[in-house]
Amino acid sequence: MRSRGLPIPEISPYYYPPYGQKRLKQILERLVDFNKLKELLKPSSPSLFVGAVEVCTGKFRIFKNADITAEAILASAALPLLFPSVRVENIYYWDGIFSHNPPIECFVHDLDPHESKTDEIWIIQINPQSRSEVPKTVEDILYRRNELAGNLSLNQEISSIEAFNRWLQKGYFPTDKYKYVKIKQIELDKIPDYPSKLNRSPSYIRDLMNYGEYKAEVFLKSCFYP
Repeated sequence: MRSRGLPIPEISPYYYPPYGQKRLKQILERLVDFNKLKELLKPSSPSLFVGAVEVCTGKFRIFKNADITAEAILASAALPLLFPSVRVENIYYWDGIFSHNPPIECFVHDLDPHESKTDEIWIIQINPQSRSEVPKTVEDILYRRNELAGNLSLNQEISSIEAFNRWLQKGYFPTDKYKYVKIKQIELDKIPDYPSKLNRSPSYIRDLMNYGEYKAEVFLKSCFYP
């Protein structure tokens, strides 16, 4: 899956107007009434977690359910070289790739009551874990570094849950508070190149959607018909 698009600009995102963030915020607010989230949420409602990191302190933050706003989503999507940091409650945030990416541990530890805790976690991994060749061009090196940075936090989250699973099986934790959690992953076979992340071509996006539907079908079949 290779496509040529515009590379990320090699200038500070603070030197040009944040048209992309403004457009994304308009779309979010048109589709979601964030002001009604609190009254719509019930104990039985699914949980949504959005991760971001404070730029100046390096502290991680997880926005959960009613805390999620359009600004919180923009903060989680604020790639440092592409968008300026986003202010939420007078604190500036960057993309959560540097922290919980994604914050899957929250589905194990932050849900109450015990019955609401998940039995399985399905991860759609968009950054490949491995590549067949050593990157040699500057572009490919930077791209691979970005992949490894994203997978680092993901693998840490997975390792933490797997450790809890082992300790739970050994009886170190009470079963009325913790569950054994299965982790299943969907990984990309077709590996996109660096410029493709900014490719807005309708045909390319449709190709991605078709590929995603195919991978989902294969994954579901493997779950129910192993």
